[in-house]
Amino acid sequence: MVVVIVALISVAAISLVPLGGQALKQEHAATTMERANQALLGYLQANLALPYADADGDGKSDPGETAGWLPIKQLGLEDPLRIAYHAHPSLLAAPGDEFSPYLGEATTPGAPSINGLDLCRHLFNTSRLATPVAALGMPSAYVIAQPVAGNGLGIGTLATAQPLPGTADPNFSTSYAAGIGELAAQLNCSDRLGRAQGAAQSAYAAITVADLAEFNSAFRSFDVRTSEAMLTAAETGLAAAGTSLAFAIFDESIAVFLTFAGWPPSPLGAVVGVGEHAVAAASIIYAIRQIKLSEDDVAGAAEALADAEAARDRAKQQHQTAIAVRDQAIAEARRLDALGISR
Repeated sequence: MVVVIVALISVAAISLVPLGGQALKQEHAATTMERANQALLGYLQANLALPYADADGDGKSDPGETAGWLPIKQLGLEDPLRIAYHAHPSLLAAPGDEFSPYLGEATTPGAPSINGLDLCRHLFNTSRLATPVAALGMPSAYVIAQPVAGNGLGIGTLATAQPLPGTADPNFSTSYAAGIGELAAQLNCSDRLGRAQGAAQSAYAAITVADLAEFNSAFRSFDVRTSEAMLTAAETGLAAAGTSLAFAIFDESIAVFLTFAGWPPSPLGAVVGVGEHAVAAASIIYAIRQIKLSEDDVAGAAEALADAEAARDRAKQQHQTAIAVRDQAIAEARRLDALGISR
């Protein structure tokens, strides 16, 4: 019985050893691919572009090469390591200033800030084009695959045929394809672009409010000048009414003189004097009324001027506040634009 049990255990152990070795190999391959993927992501974030492929096997990228080996030395990976690599051509060069928020024509444009936000916009634009990667036959940012040990693959094979993840291939043990949208998600592009664009829209709204506040301030200043002119006109009317009263009193004096000139007064002189008295009295009454109306006009114009000056001062204060808010919003929009996707 002991011999039988030992024999069964030995058979089980012998059959499980290859399985254990295979599991270790698969785990090691998965770990290697994950490290390579993280290295590519870090390189992309630091350089705003993917590295060119290693065409001669020296571990360094060769400009212009889209397919070959992964440039392990450039990515800081240990040597020796062989991973097939094919990148999307449009992602091998840093983008231009593709994200430049509009902050209004009156603002002084800031210096071009090419960073992760421009990369994010470039990734979105590239994703919309849906250009396939030749080695994979479908849109992808890059493809990496581990060749089967001892399989001497040439660069031509690496450039033309790499397996889809999850499919069996006699030349490659494991493979990974990174989608363009997946890279954008890993870089948190939607959130960063949304914040930067939201800040830019807030800044543009603040610019509009500041412009309206400036127009309101200028209009209120014009209103003050108009009120000052109306007050001057009212004071001039009051002075004219006073002059009219003075002339009316002078006419009354003449009427008295004509009435009582010579004694006894002549019938004609008396008639003329009475007529002059009537005209002079009416003029005095009218002049007094005009003075009262002019005084009311002066008081009203003075009150209107005071209101206009108070409104002008409020408008100036609002304008200064709007300018401060505008400048702060513009500074925040430019800060987020310059910050890019950095934390």
